[in-house]
Amino acid sequence: MEPTALKQRRVLALLALSGGMVSNDQLIEEIWEETPPKSAVTALQTYVLALRKRISDAGVDGKQVLVTHDGGYQIRLADGGLDADVFGEHVQTGHALVAARDFQSAVDAYRMAESLWRGGPFTDVSPGPLLSIEAARLEELRIGAIEGRVEAELRLGLHRSVVSELSALTAQHPLNEHLHAQYILALHRSGRRDQALAAYSRVRTSLRRELGVEPSPRLWHLQRDVLTAENLYIGANDELGGFPGGRKSA
Repeated sequence: MEPTALKQRRVLALLALSGGMVSNDQLIEEIWEETPPKSAVTALQTYVLALRKRISDAGVDGKQVLVTHDGGYQIRLADGGLDADVFGEHVQTGHALVAARDFQSAVDAYRMAESLWRGGPFTDVSPGPLLSIEAARLEELRIGAIEGRVEAELRLGLHRSVVSELSALTAQHPLNEHLHAQYILALHRSGRRDQALAAYSRVRTSLRRELGVEPSPRLWHLQRDVLTAENLYIGANDELGGFPGGRKSA
């Protein structure tokens, strides 16, 4: 079931992601933003009926899946029915495996999470105000999964294999200090010291220009260690250190 109308897509996406009842007011705001028509409630009912029909056409009782409540609607999905939930489960598994120092299994779990993505959040929906907030949250979770997988790969000594990916990621997220720390580390351990120092200089410039701040102590210490040619190998008993929870911005 793939509704083609923009407004139906917004309704379906918001209901699916909420996990509970979504009020008529919230759905109307998502569909029409600041300019709802006088017939908004009636039009919303029409969209819901159309979605139920498409669900029923797929062989499932639309009324059992898309349920009417007093003042709103709810979609009831079986466990595993939403990719976002499955994604989150794989990411949590990856985190747990990293904590258990089973880095190869962690990489596998993170890759399973990443495989559920096809582009960015809601690329075929054109999100309204509420879905835009949710899209930002999901994108942050996606980047966090990538960071987790790359950290596990660094723990396995796969520095050269992640350099190209981190080059692209740091260009896309110039203020994300965690990704830059991983990139600097990967470059240095790949024998590319000058490029590692250049990467530090770029993120420092971006942070000062965009946020008016210096790099965090962790990133500064990493740059100092590169300058003094310290051994920055991250092994199975070491930590990349200090970053999740540090400053970062997509």
